[in-house]
Parts: sequence; C-alpha cells; structure tokens
Amino acid sequence: MKKKRFISAVLAAFLTLIPAAPAFAEAQSPEVTPQAEEQIVPVLPADLDFSEPGVTVRTDIMPGYTGIIFTVPKEKYELYQASQAESGRAGLNFTVYFDDYTTDEWGVYGTWTVFTLFGEDGLSGDILVDDCTTDDDFDVWADMTENGDAVGVIYGKSDEWVFRVAERSASCLFRYNIMSAGKYIDGSREFSARMLDPDKVRDISALKYQALPTVTYTGKEFRPELEIYDEGRKYLCEGFDYTVEYSDNKMPGTAVVTITGINSYKGTKTLRFRILPRKTTLTAKSTAEKRASLSWKKSPGAEGYELQAAEGTKPFAKLSDIKKTSAKVKWTESGGCRFRVRPYVTSGGRRIYGKWSNVAKLN
Repeated sequence: MKKKRFISAVLAAFLTLIPAAPAFAEAQSPEVTPQAEEQIVPVLPADLDFSEPGVTVRTDIMPGYTGIIFTVPKEKYELYQASQAESGRAGLNFTVYFDDYTTDEWGVYGTWTVFTLFGEDGLSGDILVDDCTTDDDFDVWADMTENGDAVGVIYGKSDEWVFRVAERSASCLFRYNIMSAGKYIDGSREFSARMLDPDKVRDISALKYQALPTVTYTGKEFRPELEIYDEGRKYLCEGFDYTVEYSDNKMPGTAVVTITGINSYKGTKTLRFRILPRKTTLTAKSTAEKRASLSWKKSPGAEGYELQAAEGTKPFAKLSDIKKTSAKVKWTESGGCRFRVRPYVTSGGRRIYGKWSNVAKLN
C-alpha cells in the first residue's frame, strides 16, 4: 500500500497532546506547513456529527476523492487521554466493514478499513495505524476541530476499489473502542450496523434468489439455507442485510419463508418450498385366491393415501384414494398383482405427494 504519514507538526501536536495545538474549523483546510507543501489536505464537511464516535463516507473532501471519515467527540478523546495518562498504554481504535460484508465460521469478512488513532495500545510510537483490504493508493490524515473533537480520514481516488465500495454503501458494520493496558474501557468488541446513506437502501424483493429445495418430513423444522444475490454487490448476510421468518415449515405441505430487508435493504420477499409426506412401508397378505389384505404404516401429517395396482405385466393404475391405512383388494389376471401406495396432503388447492412405498407382489 502506498501511504503518506502525517506532517511532523501534526505528529507533535497529537503525541504531546498540548492544549495549544493548532485546530481548525469544519469546512476549512488546516494550515499547510512547509514540510507538507506537496500534500493535498482534505477539507472536512461542515455537517459532520460529533455527538458520538462514528464513521461517514463523503465525496466532497476534494474533487475526485472519497474520504472515510472517523469522528470522536471531545469527551471520548478526553477519556482516551485520561487512560493514557493512567496506564501509559492506551489506544483509540475503529474498524468498519462496508455493505459487501458477509460472515463465515471465522467471523466477518468483506471490504474493510481499520483506523487507530493515538498509538496502537501504546505499543507503537506512531499515533496512527491504518489498513485496508486492498493495495489501493490511499492517504491518511487526522487533526482536531476548534471544539476539541478528533477526526481521522482515510482518503483516495474515488475509482479505487475500497472507496468505490464505501461510496456506494448504504450501511456498514462499525466498531469503536478505547483500550487501556490491553483492556476495553469504552466501546465494544462487537460490531453494530450503522446507516451511511438512506438514499442508497435497495428493495430486497428485486434481488436474485436461489430456488429452495423440496424436502421430506422428518419431524423437525426445516430452515433451508438462503442464497440471496445482489448483482454487482454481494451475497447478502442474514442478521446484517435481512431477517427471516419461517412458517408451516415442519409438517407436510407448503412452507413459507418471509425475508425482511434491514440496514442496506428494505421491503420483504416471500419464498415457498414443499415438505413431502414421509414414505410409508406396505405389507400385503393373501386371504384367498386373487384376494389380499393390504396395510401400511401411517405417514405423519398425511391426509390420505393413493393406492395403485398393476395386474400381470400391465403398468400401475390408480385403485383409489384411502383415508385409512389398510385396504381389501382383488385382481383377475392369472399372473398375479403388484401394489404400491403413497401419502399425500393438500396445500393451496393442490396435492403434494410423498414418494411411493415398496412394491408388494402377490400371485
């Protein structure tokens, strides 16, 4: 990564934490020292919110540049100062994942940046450590407002990947904390979702969905894995992009999946999948010449059963629909008869059949 470090005057100001450090007003560029004449310094937007630690993405810091701006209110900065004075080892840290993130068994991954102001828990002489998920060409810069609030900026050309993802994001996962001597004293290890631009929120019903599989009743609820793809952006992640509710997802019939967009997404999408009745086992017993008694195990949740027979070498044909689990049958062919049965339920005016049982043959 190509990075530009702070000018020596800014380093001195933060490291010594002197009250007389040069400050600037929002929407005005800091004074450029002779050592930094070649560095273009971004202009902070005047409407930054310093009410709590936060992150925002702006394209108005410099023409053609996008900035990822981290803000720290004065009281949090003073808490950091007090912790540093007490332990000699303190750090004020930010991590942000933009809305192409997802999760796996190892945690969160996606497009991210890390910004550490004022030491890396006191283990480094630098006051700033920064990182991104690519080798994009970006710069870093930080200072304090005239009100005593602290600001850090990672910025680069708007067509660089990290900044392109950040600029199009409607929300992000954000984590802020102050550490002192290796312990969290403010903030959290956990990420929380934060809105970046409500105007970029997308309708979840317009996205692409993988078809849900047909399953067979097991006695347990089915929660099939969802794959929701936003073309040009990412696969969506449950809990960060959407919530999901299941209904009628245990017994045979049609299960309903309701997906509700959150954070970067809005609206709802309804998906359905079928739960087939469980296959049964058929038993046949001769009672007389060309006569038999059939019985089969009950299929949980089944409304009824379709019974079929095939005399001699003829194909199977339907005998009847039966509600109970037994039947008396007869046939005429001298070559014997074969029988099979399958359970069914009715859903949405249509039958949903389970698989055929074993074939029972009698002579």
